[in-house]
Amino acid sequence: YVGALTYITEKWRAFAVGFVVVLLLLAGAFFLWQNQQAKAEHNSYLLGQLMDAYGAPIDAAAKGGSSQLTFTTEGQRTQAVETRLSAYAQSAGVNSPMAVYYKALLQARAGNPSGAATTVSPLVGDTKLAPVALSLRARLYEGQAQWDKAEADYKALTVLNTPAWTQADGWLALGEFYQRRGQKEKAADAFGQVEKTAGKDAGEDPLAKRAKAKLDEMKGVA
Repeated sequence: YVGALTYITEKWRAFAVGFVVVLLLLAGAFFLWQNQQAKAEHNSYLLGQLMDAYGAPIDAAAKGGSSQLTFTTEGQRTQAVETRLSAYAQSAGVNSPMAVYYKALLQARAGNPSGAATTVSPLVGDTKLAPVALSLRARLYEGQAQWDKAEADYKALTVLNTPAWTQADGWLALGEFYQRRGQKEKAADAFGQVEKTAGKDAGEDPLAKRAKAKLDEMKGVA
């Protein structure tokens, strides 16, 4: 004990310096954590503003006073969305997934489906955004009559499983694609897969019920 106390007494400066260094490291880590939290909250706010503008309705008769965001012309809405997208991209990064996704949506809305498909393509490999990215690109290809590419994307949706997307979602989307194409046999097969992938609770599953309704519609069941 005496030896240890003597050692500490002799080396107190080193211990003090070490203690201060540890405190500085902890303070720095805490500052970075707070800064990241603040930035994340700011980005979330900017994204919410962007989503509100993109989804806002066009109402030529709007006079203000309503709590709902409304634009009188399409050009006015587009300008607002572009401004908010620029602010979000500047904060979160121009290559951040949601910035890229909304850029693609803007291109699609502006009548540039080819450009939108190219823009959204990097997101199909993103674990979280793959379902919406593939869904968007599939519809863009479908709108350009690029049937093979659209079908490939719809098929890719049938193997995805995320908290917000299931294989049943994918099979339903593929079935509806075939139905729009008039390919009844393929559509029926895809709708049949919805119930199988929904599992034992398929009887109460809304996707399975929707798929069954589609099958009945195709068969002419009242």
